[in-house]
Amino acid sequence: MANEISVFATKDTCKILQLLSAAGIEDQPPLRLIAMEPEAWRSVGDLQFQFVSVDHDTPGAAAIFVSAPDMRLVYTGDLRFHGWRPEVTHAFVEKARKFEPDVLLIEGTRAGDEARPQATEQELVRLIVEAMVGEARMVYFNPYPRHPERVLAFARAAREAKRIPVFEARTLYVASHFTDDLPEGIHVWADEALPDPVARWLQDTGLPSLDAARVRATSGAFAVELAYDRLWRLIDLGSAASGLYIHSNGAPLGPFDPAWDNLQRWLAHFEVTFRAIGTSGHAALDEIERTVEAIRPRVYLPIHSFHPERVMAPGIPRVLPEERVDYTLPHLLAIASMASGA
Repeated sequence: MANEISVFATKDTCKILQLLSAAGIEDQPPLRLIAMEPEAWRSVGDLQFQFVSVDHDTPGAAAIFVSAPDMRLVYTGDLRFHGWRPEVTHAFVEKARKFEPDVLLIEGTRAGDEARPQATEQELVRLIVEAMVGEARMVYFNPYPRHPERVLAFARAAREAKRIPVFEARTLYVASHFTDDLPEGIHVWADEALPDPVARWLQDTGLPSLDAARVRATSGAFAVELAYDRLWRLIDLGSAASGLYIHSNGAPLGPFDPAWDNLQRWLAHFEVTFRAIGTSGHAALDEIERTVEAIRPRVYLPIHSFHPERVMAPGIPRVLPEERVDYTLPHLLAIASMASGA
């Protein structure tokens, strides 16, 4: 049974999973989560492991260092260098280098992307403000609820653009647990069907709520969250629904998602202009390659990618793993040696 499985995770990962579940945003499987402090070692049998923090677009992201009797392994997890805390990822790279891993499992999510610079989170705020200022009609935004910093950045951007920010209470409930103070002037959508934890939090905070009629009366004064499962709010707004929709890495995540085309149809029907203003939670291909070169494992395996073959670090043996194949360290080194022609 799933609830008999123990899952180790960082404290912030456990925290946001529990909040997302309490807010009714995501259903979580009934796992037994065991929270760990970053860099605290834990033993399971003859394995020792620790989490080492990296910067990503969700709290609690971490690499995993594993020490076994016959090898030392590092798995990077998802990471980036253009977020709010690039120094955290740089510190991980240095710690991984000193760990001297035999095997490095490294993410390659963006290995197939065109080479292009990613906006930093700081630059993103400026782009969002500029988009809001340049729009006279309604402004909608769709952030990733797992990224509280981006959610709160929209509140600040709306205030800077002289608009009133309006959030789904459930989204703001999650984000509020990762800040000491909410930005001023925040409102929430009126909603009678809130989970109990969110309803109690909303009552305690005293945040003002707005319904569609109030927003419809002065639509140009607002910047409102429009989650995919709340597209029906466009119907409530009626003739005032047209405007600008800022997609900022929220769901649906991209054209690969079956819901993407449906989102586009809704927006087109209500004459809402779509604009993507976001930035990835993942490092670019050249950054991934430099990470491999800096850590210098005995062998590395690019994973979490549609194009792992594009991740190349000259002079460091590479193995492209196959599904349902068990690997030992000697096996990996032999494969890498044959592949390099050594």
